[in-house]
Amino acid sequence: MSAPYFQVILFAGLLILAGCSEQPPSPREMAPQVTAPVPMYPVLPAPLLDSLAPLITHIDFIFYHLKHSISLNEPNGIMTHLSHIAGPEEVPQNHGCKPVGRIFYMASGQTALTGDLYFSGKCRFVLFLENEKPVYAARLNDQGVLFLTNAGVPL
Repeated sequence: MSAPYFQVILFAGLLILAGCSEQPPSPREMAPQVTAPVPMYPVLPAPLLDSLAPLITHIDFIFYHLKHSISLNEPNGIMTHLSHIAGPEEVPQNHGCKPVGRIFYMASGQTALTGDLYFSGKCRFVLFLENEKPVYAARLNDQGVLFLTNAGVPL
């Protein structure tokens, strides 16, 4: 056998041996990766919103870093805003966003519901509070985003 053929055969043999020497994946590597579920805030229950809607007489938006606020006291404006927060989509608890303001839902001069407004980047939701602790969340729909941007709230 001549030297070039011997070298080719030797090289091919080494490639075959290298391919065969791979270790089979361990059972841990073969197991599907399971990620822990992301904790979510419960969605603001529709029955709660439905029961409060006819009682709400005033909604105040107080922004932390803007020079203006928004106040709604007309029934149509109130109902329109409430339709902006109705939806089934949950909000993750570890959203990493900061509130831009607070919304007060007033019923005959008393605060019936309070929410932190998150409105920046991917964060477009209201986190409703009870005793200053989050209890429910509601994402803003496209009309809610449009309302706030038209009112001068930067996204």
